Amino acid sequence: MISNKKKVSYIILAIVTLLIIDRCTVIDLSPTAIFKSKEFKAYPYLNGVASTSTHEIKRLNDYGGNITYDTIHNYFLHKGEKFNALGKLINSVSLAYPKSDTLSIYESMRLLFAPKQSQYILGNATDSLVYDFSKNKIEQKLTKIIYSTEEYPVLSSQLYQQADVVLYRKKFTNNDDIYPIYIKRGNEWWLILHKGYYPDKKRYPEKYRKLIFLKDYKNQRYSYALSEPISEKTSIHYDIEDVVSSTIEKPYISITTELFTKDNTYERVNIMVAQLGSASFVGTEYSKLKKGDEFLYFKTGMVQHGLSKRQWSKLSCFSVPERFRKNTDVNFIVYEPMGNMDSHDDAGTYIVRPKETKNVL
Repeated sequence: MISNKKKVSYIILAIVTLLIIDRCTVIDLSPTAIFKSKEFKAYPYLNGVASTSTHEIKRLNDYGGNITYDTIHNYFLHKGEKFNALGKLINSVSLAYPKSDTLSIYESMRLLFAPKQSQYILGNATDSLVYDFSKNKIEQKLTKIIYSTEEYPVLSSQLYQQADVVLYRKKFTNNDDIYPIYIKRGNEWWLILHKGYYPDKKRYPEKYRKLIFLKDYKNQRYSYALSEPISEKTSIHYDIEDVVSSTIEKPYISITTELFTKDNTYERVNIMVAQLGSASFVGTEYSKLKKGDEFLYFKTGMVQHGLSKRQWSKLSCFSVPERFRKNTDVNFIVYEPMGNMDSHDDAGTYIVRPKETKNVL
């Protein structure tokens, strides 16, 4: 007859064995995976058509990038594209870079430049334009082009004080020593081509109204391409409006994981993961997006650490701060796969917006 002590030992051994199988092999032992797998397989991929009676998810591109919101004029800006409060594309400027890492002088001269958190996109060396996305007609022509030197600088304390906007642009090409400075006075735009190097930016800092980033309340990230989880330095690093008060807001949209199924062991394992003696797995994550009283269901590829269940791929859902939600019902989803999943078909930026029969990009 088996003693109680041995029974306890067998139970502990069985639990440990099941835990090792669940956390360190591709075998799925969760009740949800065993009994409801067919139900979840019916979920569409994120880049498929996902909608409810009132909302839809629409893919914008296959990459990430900054997403900002103009709190005064009530629109969103992402990679040179302007979306109104309903999520409809109403204006755009191409910011596409050539595929080659090495740009010719001609290619460099054609590139536009977008200052961080700005409503403006600065033109290239040939178009003599500034694009102001707060306007219905975004193309703003330059009124003056002025040449400046260190000996005879155009930018002065008086001009700086008179200017409504001051923006420093990257050089048009890496082969010259001309530094473009854009000045707006009233309705006039001036371009100062300063030879030598930039004027003292501490004395003449850039001057413009900054747009705000959206926030992922679950993962504590902002819609800045290089954003990491919020820390004490976040408000300084990202220059977010009311960052402290906004961190305590509750999201009205959220994404939760309903199931993760393992397909393969992930080969490119972080050294810290290897030291823990646990594999990471490539698989499929089945998610539920809750927006108000509605739900949207979809699936994505995901890399998950076996022991901690930490997700390495990023799936973020961004919202405007609570006090602006009466003005817009639009959200953005950014899915960033990891490592050798970089070419995953779902990667990119998505918009969650009210469904309209005439709402087309």
